[in-house]
Amino acid sequence: MGGWSQSGSGRRALTVHSGGLKNKTVAASFIDHPANVVLRSMRTSSGSKKRVLLLSLAWFAFLQVVLAWLCLPLWLLVRWLGHRRQTAKQILIISMGGIGDDVLAIPFIKTLRRRYPGRTIILIIRPIAAGFAELLPGEVDRELPYRYGLTPTARFFEPLRALWFVARHGLAINTELAAVSNWGPDVCGAGFIAFFSRATRRIAFAAGVSAEKKARNCLYDTFYTSLRHAPAEIHEAKKLAILLQDDRKERVAFGTEVPDHNPTLLPVLERRSGTARMVLAPFTGHPRKNWPIDRWIAVTRELCLLHPEAEFVIIGGPDDGIAAEAITRACQRTRSLCGKLSFPEIVEAVRTSWVFVGGDTGLTHLAAYAQANIVVLFSHPIGGSPGHCSSPDRFGPIADPVTVIQPKPNPGCAVACEALKPCCILNISVREVALAVESALACSLSDTRPGSPKNYAVQ
Repeated sequence: MGGWSQSGSGRRALTVHSGGLKNKTVAASFIDHPANVVLRSMRTSSGSKKRVLLLSLAWFAFLQVVLAWLCLPLWLLVRWLGHRRQTAKQILIISMGGIGDDVLAIPFIKTLRRRYPGRTIILIIRPIAAGFAELLPGEVDRELPYRYGLTPTARFFEPLRALWFVARHGLAINTELAAVSNWGPDVCGAGFIAFFSRATRRIAFAAGVSAEKKARNCLYDTFYTSLRHAPAEIHEAKKLAILLQDDRKERVAFGTEVPDHNPTLLPVLERRSGTARMVLAPFTGHPRKNWPIDRWIAVTRELCLLHPEAEFVIIGGPDDGIAAEAITRACQRTRSLCGKLSFPEIVEAVRTSWVFVGGDTGLTHLAAYAQANIVVLFSHPIGGSPGHCSSPDRFGPIADPVTVIQPKPNPGCAVACEALKPCCILNISVREVALAVESALACSLSDTRPGSPKNYAVQ
């Protein structure tokens, strides 16, 4: 059973009340950072075992920080050799989160460009977001992907990797500001890069001051000249403005500058007369956020029957191609463009569609940047903590209108769903998603914003 509820800024929330599945514990992957593995284990431990885990976490952080400080003599050599380069003053923006974090940082990047004219703006991102700077022509001068270590041993020697990265790209020369958009990714190299840049100002943003976050970031604050704090419940797009709080006249707004329409980007997707295009983004960066493929197939088939003239386009990364092909083979008038589009082309594909349907992924934030009509499925359950990293209150797409679908919590997930495989999101049914898409499509076709969304629970 489901129902609509109205929230601010044009957001519609569809709460889903379905049967539950037991939340099972799944072993952590070694791809995860050792600190996160320890923190996850501490939640189910007590007594002496908990103290041992906390001690091991503090010891890991201590050794990493000591290693970083011991690398400073090597940095002096890097700095001396770099004097041969006559580079302009540099501004580093270090965004080691996902694609969604990069999208939310767009207004922040534009604000820095206005505040520091004539500087070289360098955007340091994860390899998965390579090419993101194409969305910001004239705003970002250089884009540098940084590949951090994946195993615990590689993570331990992250300071050496960061120092080599700084030396190779000349980031220790004339760097005026190094801004880390989130304090959490320090352990993934962001803090080390800022530290070895030896920028005049090294600032970072800490999303909340929970005990776990303090433990995970223990001692890493020595890498910065200043930190910014805010309650975790505030949306991430608003938090970035706090990094510039020394100038309260600056206005950092998200979603107000819609990218220019460029029909030459996607001639293959030009809309035929009378044809509605729906864009699907089923794939996310975490298994617990993934709605099953068979349900995506079921909802696409239902929409195909309801709209015989509609076409469906699936977008995602190169690794999503196989799963996308499974949907295209099972559904008519559906094709996959996973891994085939640049970031500007994705934005253009979304803005020329009538409805975007996706999970809690960076592509949904790109759709919000294009001010599309969005239906998004969250794994964070109804009534969960608004400050959790999976909460739509904190990381929901900013657009008008947005329909947010959340599931009923399973046992043990009242505060948040933290399973390592699909759990609460399985409580979202095909019917609820189809109804939400129908409502969003009707809104798009009529070009209206309903004042009181219709309640489908009684139908």
